[in-house]
This record gives sequence, structure tokens and C-alpha cells, in this order.
Amino acid sequence: MNREEFAQVRQQLKSLAGERVMSFTEVPLNTRQWVIFPPLPSAESAAAKLSELTAAGLTDAFVVKDGDWRNAISLGLYAGVDAAQRRILEVEGKGVLGTRVEVLPRQGTDFYFVIRSEDPDTLKSLSGIKQAYPNSRQSRVACPS
Repeated sequence: MNREEFAQVRQQLKSLAGERVMSFTEVPLNTRQWVIFPPLPSAESAAAKLSELTAAGLTDAFVVKDGDWRNAISLGLYAGVDAAQRRILEVEGKGVLGTRVEVLPRQGTDFYFVIRSEDPDTLKSLSGIKQAYPNSRQSRVACPS
């Protein structure tokens, strides 16, 4: 399924979720781990925190300027969980607490949808959506309760 078709399916699922008892989430196939200090209330407080981090010896950190993470402090992107955890231990070793790891989709990765519903009619509706996209796959799995 190409990106345009994926966007169309996302809209169809949003419409369906408004009419039926169901939920769906988009899950990236390939991810990376982002070590951050959570967003601070203002650009000034983020700059002050960055100065603290620099004084502690973390010279590769920077303030995020826009988006949902505005005024957070980035401490690096990592391919795997182990590398991100090593970075957190390094940062904590310098006296900096409160960092966390966020999972981000890798640039250009594909996504899949996880759809949850116990309604048989909703599940039938999903079969109808699938028929419009012959390059897509649909699998039913039992969800943990």
C-alpha cells in the first residue's frame, strides 16, 4: 500500500471509529529511540536547563524549537533500546535526572494499523475496506483482555 492509499485508509478508519465501537492506532515498522529531557514551560527555562546540562559536561544536547516537543532538550537519537539506556545511565552519572526515552518512527518507515473491536459488524466493515486495497493485508488476532 502506498502513502496515498495509507492516508485514505486512515480517513476511512477515523470515519468508522466515529460510527462503531472500535479503536485503532498506527504503529511504525521501524523505530528509533529518542533520549530527551521533557518539555519545559518556556524557551527561557529550556535555555537555562541546557546551560545546566552543558555545565555538567553534556555538550551535545540541544533545545527542540518546534512541534509537540517544543522546549524539550534532545540528548540523542539511538537505533536501539540498549544504546538509549546507556545514554540515560551516562546522563544520570553526570547528575541529570528526569530524562526519558520516546519511541519515534524512523524517517520513511511504513506503518500498520492495529484495530480493536469486539463488534462483529465492525469486523465485517473492515473486510470491505480491505477489498479496495488489493496490496494490503489483514490479519485477525486475539487481543489480550
